Amino acid sequence: MTRDIQTHKIASFSNTYTENMVMLFGPKPQGILPAITSLPGVDVNQHFIEIDADDPFFRTLSVGVQVNADFESLPIHSVEVRISYDDRVGEFIFTDPNKPERFQAFLAEVPKPNEFRYSYQVNYKGEARAFQSEEFRTEETKLVVNVDDLGIFDLEVTAGDLNFDQVRSAQVALRYSGGEEPIDTQFTLTREVPRHTLQKVTFERRHQAYEYKVTYFMADGREFRTDWRRESSSPLSINDPFTATKTVGLRAAGDLQRDIELIFVDLEYRDAANDYGLTKAVALSAAKPFEDWVFPVISDGGLITYSGQVKMRNGTVQAIPETETTESTILVGKVMERMLQIQVLADLIDWTRVKLVTVSLAYEDHANAINETRDITFRANESMPVTWEVGLKDPDLRSYRWMAIFFFADGTRHE
Repeated sequence: MTRDIQTHKIASFSNTYTENMVMLFGPKPQGILPAITSLPGVDVNQHFIEIDADDPFFRTLSVGVQVNADFESLPIHSVEVRISYDDRVGEFIFTDPNKPERFQAFLAEVPKPNEFRYSYQVNYKGEARAFQSEEFRTEETKLVVNVDDLGIFDLEVTAGDLNFDQVRSAQVALRYSGGEEPIDTQFTLTREVPRHTLQKVTFERRHQAYEYKVTYFMADGREFRTDWRRESSSPLSINDPFTATKTVGLRAAGDLQRDIELIFVDLEYRDAANDYGLTKAVALSAAKPFEDWVFPVISDGGLITYSGQVKMRNGTVQAIPETETTESTILVGKVMERMLQIQVLADLIDWTRVKLVTVSLAYEDHANAINETRDITFRANESMPVTWEVGLKDPDLRSYRWMAIFFFADGTRHE
């Protein structure tokens, strides 16, 4: 509806000025003409009409219309938007998101004068069918039809904070049942291909969340799977499953030089809540008395279980029972709470007469299968004090035996 209002009035008049006449204003060329309302004897209503710009007659509904979709990358040929208000209808065709349109109409005398109705039709590339939306009511002055409303499932999946030094690849399984044809697919993210774009015509508005789960293939050959998760955001970031790095220190206890030959330890980390586990085997010796096991974890709720064997230098083998712990440092071997410490000194020997002294020490605890011995040799140039330590299982049994053999310079000996 178009309203054109024009008013034309033509009048002829003459005004004569005479000398010595009293003037109402100075008729100089630089003078200012008086307002028509200041002229005496003039009926201003015969010369103009005063109009209120805010009169309901001039009030309009103005709606900006735009389609928020990438027409180049999405399989969309065009989007037709239809707006109706009172007895006025506007139809717009969009093929470019950067070219908005505007719908205007004079406000009607209705209960909701700013409410209008709209619907849209999506035409797809290479498809004979089109998607026709239902009719909506709104009072928005900026109408934007988004990509989720266009009957297309468009999702970009990217590798978030994945550590590809630990994770060789991440296989993503995704399903969506909100269209006429359900989506059930899977794809793989790698260091070389860190993103994947999924586009499919569903002929329905996207009105529900999608589901996905991830299978992580670790660099060391292990696999880790997550449960199905619901999400509605876009893009979807696939992040590293591990939230922290855990360090477990393994320390050997006991005399690795004379008593213990090797300590074999089997370790297992198990996070039952996330169905995640790791195993590791460690061998400790005099050359390597400690080792740190560093591995990624999903949460702090995991437990360490260890077991193993202690191989003694006398050929016997002692078992390390299976033990569960949450400690970050594990002590294995011959762990004793109390020690018998003996210091042997050769300070009072006359090395001008004595050539060599051999000291033998022995400690026995038959009830706990302990039989510790130590031989110490002193010479004139090797006479520093020597400390002998024995772990005690029976704190009350602290007695030990010793003997010494003196070899004199004249070839004699004394025990």
